[in-house]
Amino acid sequence: PLTRPLTRPLTRPLPGADRYIRTVARDAGSSSGRCDSIDLGLIAASVLAFALVAPIGLMFRRPFWVDEAWVADLVKIPLSRQLALSSSTPVGWALFLRLVPGNAPERLRAVPLVFSMAGVVVAYLLARGLNWRSVSEARAAGVVAAAAVVLAPASLQQSDLKQYSADAALALLVLLLARDAEQRPGRGALVKLAVVSALAVPFSSAVAFVAAAAFGGLLGAAAIERRWQRAREILLAGIGAGVAIGAYVLLVVLPHQNRSLRNYWRPFYLDGSPAHIVSTAGHRFLALGPSFGLAPKFVLVLVAVGLVALVVRRNTATALAAVLLWSEMVVLGVADRYPFLDTRTSHFLLIVTVVIAAIGFSEVANALGRVRAVLLPLVVVVTIAALAVGVRHQVRAFAFPYEDPRTQTVYVAHHRAAGDTIVVNLLANWGFTYYWSGGGTRVFTSHDTVASAYLARVDGIEAVFAAGRSPVDVRATLETALAQRRALGGHGRIWIVRTHVLGGEADAWTRAFAELHLHPVAVTGAPEPLLRIDP
Repeated sequence: PLTRPLTRPLTRPLPGADRYIRTVARDAGSSSGRCDSIDLGLIAASVLAFALVAPIGLMFRRPFWVDEAWVADLVKIPLSRQLALSSSTPVGWALFLRLVPGNAPERLRAVPLVFSMAGVVVAYLLARGLNWRSVSEARAAGVVAAAAVVLAPASLQQSDLKQYSADAALALLVLLLARDAEQRPGRGALVKLAVVSALAVPFSSAVAFVAAAAFGGLLGAAAIERRWQRAREILLAGIGAGVAIGAYVLLVVLPHQNRSLRNYWRPFYLDGSPAHIVSTAGHRFLALGPSFGLAPKFVLVLVAVGLVALVVRRNTATALAAVLLWSEMVVLGVADRYPFLDTRTSHFLLIVTVVIAAIGFSEVANALGRVRAVLLPLVVVVTIAALAVGVRHQVRAFAFPYEDPRTQTVYVAHHRAAGDTIVVNLLANWGFTYYWSGGGTRVFTSHDTVASAYLARVDGIEAVFAAGRSPVDVRATLETALAQRRALGGHGRIWIVRTHVLGGEADAWTRAFAELHLHPVAVTGAPEPLLRIDP
């Protein structure tokens, strides 16, 4: 009987087999990236968590500091001059700012807030859609990645008007689309990655580096697996994206680079011997503890675990892309083309690193969960709580200088009289021009000696704008103001609007007041008082 062939099919399945098959199919589908209502709820909770820790109140109340003011002024620049004055601010970012409705001066910060929230969503989707074993592991990874982005000090510290939140969100989006292109056959996902990468560059120049790393990772993974037909498809899509991105860089970015901005970032490049470059890069990474909220060496261990997990989970292209992105940034730093590990310009790199580290942590947590199911949610909850406690002093804190050109400018606009003269120091020109609501014509002139590549002026209001910050420039500015007051009858007051006054310039103003026998009085309070010189 043991050798008798089976002539009748087995009609009664094993107990529980159908339920097991349905569970495996459901988990396989859920862990592959398709989201359901539970995922939407977790995403909403993550965004809400970011809204609770972000300094939203301060973002819409605090005046723009100097780096923000030159970005805010771009909404007042004629569209025909947008490209010419785009040295430090991507054209797409400036166009986004123009779309913000309303009249509140600081409403423009809604744009970085939206991109920060978008980065949290994309981080969840990126980690959630990797090839985890089950839906519970996939969701846990998504929650950990989103929480890491929410609670990373690097995220909490980027709440000003600069474009760095867009850099991070779009970098994660490109990696998300690259992950999809690795997991899905056909050309559709590759075309989507190429198109989105090309369209994103005008809003974030850093996307060019991430796109190159993403296509490089896909090509490397295809070569490792000897899928040569897929490699040809990846190469063609990458060339298409590269041509579009390269054309934009050659026609828009490079012609409008600024000598002053390059000189400002020079200390952040990598130079010297190979040993010195490695040492400098290592020291800069080890100094990133305040940005990660964890010891950088521990972050490095989690990143290593995350890269191994990606390879084991058959997401090799994502792992290669992360390695290639770091390699790119080192090469660009050595070539003096991009500052290496400055916490603002490298914000996208830090957030990508945080997400890879979160994937490494998720692999460890999921392994514990397979030993005992209750350990997975317990480890995730305890870890997120520990991160929240660690950054409690940075929650709802605005991590940028408290500068107040708004109060000074509004006060002068309401209290100046005929015959008065207004003096504006060099770095207050953008804030003064942005917050000035009275008469006068705004004039924007290209200038290669300031990082913004342009200076802003309000014409027709008897204002003297300082040409520099040196003692000679400061004294010349005051002498011009005195001469203008004499020309207007000699009985007017001189209002002095200053912002971002650093040590050397502050001494220059004090010395010039003494040498010209001027006795200014503070009209408004700290941190930056408006000064007035009476007749």
